[in-house]
Amino acid sequence: MKIKFVKINHDQKFVHNKKVVNVGDVIDLPKERAVALVMRGVAEAVKEAPKNKNESKDE
Repeated sequence: MKIKFVKINHDQKFVHNKKVVNVGDVIDLPKERAVALVMRGVAEAVKEAPKNKNESKDE
């Protein structure tokens, strides 16, 4: 599940793939962890649009 960080307090630090996460970063996490961060108000769920195979074809 993809989430976008919207609020990180000055005394908190999130690390993903050995890199520090900043406000505005979008990362992919397991659903349980992502839901926990959304419920804490630290992140919001990112809606993914379904990919359309016909869009890439030239007419």
